[in-house]
Amino acid sequence: MNLCVSSVYLCATKNNYTEVHREDAEKHREKKRILNIFKYFLNMKKLRFLFITLAIFGLSMSALAQRTYIITGSGTAFNAHKDGTELIALKPIQEVIDKIKIDAFGKDCIIQFGMGAGLDLGNNSVKLNGSSLGLAWGNITLKGKLHSNCTEVGEGTITLSSGVNVNTDAEISHSALFKGYAITVGLTCNLTISGGKISKGSANDGATIGLVFGTVNITGGTVEAEGADIRAIDIWQTGKVIISGDALVTSANTSTSLTSGTICTASNPCEPYVCLEIKGGTVENTADKGRAIYNNLYNGNIEMSGGTVKNKDLAAIYNAFKGIVTISGGTVKSEKNCAIYNQDEGKIIISGTAFLTSASLFSSNMSTVKLGDNGASTDCRLEIKGGTLENTAKGDVIRNESKGSITITNGILRVTGEDGATIYKTNKGGALTITGGFFSVTKGYVLLNESAANVVITNGIFSATTSFAVKCNGGASATLTGGIFFAYGKDKTDIFSGNVTFTGNAVAVAWDKAAGNDTYEVNTGDDIFKDPEEATAVWDKKGGKAGISVKNGAIEGFVPVEGVTITGVGIKETGNNDAVSIYPNPTNGQLIISNGELNIANVEIFNVTGQSVGANPRVCPDNTINISHLPMGVYFIRITTDNGVVMKKIVKE
Repeated sequence: MNLCVSSVYLCATKNNYTEVHREDAEKHREKKRILNIFKYFLNMKKLRFLFITLAIFGLSMSALAQRTYIITGSGTAFNAHKDGTELIALKPIQEVIDKIKIDAFGKDCIIQFGMGAGLDLGNNSVKLNGSSLGLAWGNITLKGKLHSNCTEVGEGTITLSSGVNVNTDAEISHSALFKGYAITVGLTCNLTISGGKISKGSANDGATIGLVFGTVNITGGTVEAEGADIRAIDIWQTGKVIISGDALVTSANTSTSLTSGTICTASNPCEPYVCLEIKGGTVENTADKGRAIYNNLYNGNIEMSGGTVKNKDLAAIYNAFKGIVTISGGTVKSEKNCAIYNQDEGKIIISGTAFLTSASLFSSNMSTVKLGDNGASTDCRLEIKGGTLENTAKGDVIRNESKGSITITNGILRVTGEDGATIYKTNKGGALTITGGFFSVTKGYVLLNESAANVVITNGIFSATTSFAVKCNGGASATLTGGIFFAYGKDKTDIFSGNVTFTGNAVAVAWDKAAGNDTYEVNTGDDIFKDPEEATAVWDKKGGKAGISVKNGAIEGFVPVEGVTITGVGIKETGNNDAVSIYPNPTNGQLIISNGELNIANVEIFNVTGQSVGANPRVCPDNTINISHLPMGVYFIRITTDNGVVMKKIVKE
């Protein structure tokens, strides 16, 4: 009995001890958890303090890694400081540069030349070599001012080689009298000019930037060649230059040799490649006679999508060999000569918003775009898919002296000067194919053909005034199967001259200006000749301009006519009222067009003042039109069908 009681007591005591031990362990774990949480927030507070500190001082991890070096001195004794501490003293410039490279140890760095006045290297140069000393450079940013008279062949004030990447907004200049550069860019190197000025003074030869194999990206600043015999940029082998932003590349180069122009390309790469890309900025030659761009690379291509290329005399862009010049935007301008001269078997492609303009004279055998007579190939030398080409003087827009062909599918070609042709095909000129575009002259021929090579026109508008729209001399001929051809006169003999085949949907339109009338009622054909007879040619007003609306089958267009006033736009019912009718009239929004078997090509609605309030409104399959969005009032609806134009008065309630 006593044994049993003792056993029970011992068990109870053991169980109580175990329970107490468990409670103590749980409290210990809880204290540890609280301590870990405290440490976590303490560490977070430290990190937060670090991030706030970095933000206050405008630093980042990359900025902390970038080092700044300031070089001072002159002659052959130069110094370098890093963060106010002297790194090297009284050494030749290249030893200073090598010391900086070792110290930077592959990290990005800033090198500043001089404090205010800059550095003069004398006959020395700075060499930034990516493979020297067994070390690589990081990205280098150049600042300050640096000048030299280095005459060593192939080098300049700064020479880049072996894969160096450099960004500069410094002022870097070179003034040696003979060959030499402000900057030379070698194999696999990349130079970005974001500001500052790179220049070369008057010299007998050379360029401001010499480029072999590498890439130069000019986004700002100025690259200038100050002498008459030097270029701003030389592109050799497979080097490439990209110009954008507000960059200015300028020279006063007057040379006419194979190495001339503000930008000159040279040498013969085996495969075609883009050597020059212009996205913005300006490339100019300010000399009285000098090229802006001379493409002397055998297979070098130029692409221009923006910016301006301009000069005074000689061609703004001279394409010497087989390069392809593609212009989809920007402006190319020559004040007295060709905007583009394609000398050999190269090709010019114009499209988009490109604008080419010149004031060249045909008396000098020049034009806005000229195709020279070198090369025997009959391949396409000029392709126009859009843009605007003009001559503002007594000259031609296009002059083809080559055997190569021309293809035009769209675009505007115009002569706004006293005389000239939009296209002049000399007796050597190759084939011409036109499928669209607008061609106009104030005085002269729209197309003058003196070549036996084919001329085929299937569409487009060709507007002359006192001369012929198409003139073929000698054995030359032209085949017109479409398009609209206009001139002053009474019949086709005033529109065409020579061997012209007129067929298909082509339309000839003449205005008898000699009749003495200058005011016409809309939708009438007074003083207008048209051929074929089934075509429609009526007075009209579009885009604020008076002119003649023309339609013949699929051929349709508007020819502006200067000195004419159109009255009654939209306020006179015309046409065959039995062929087309509109109901209900008045209407509260829905109109039904009853057109019998006629096909509707176009519908336009005018208010009583002649203002268009809806061009090509949607015509549903059941021939209904919804005008519920128009305010109440009187309107006129013009319906163009395959049998003519009908004007109807409608009332919107």
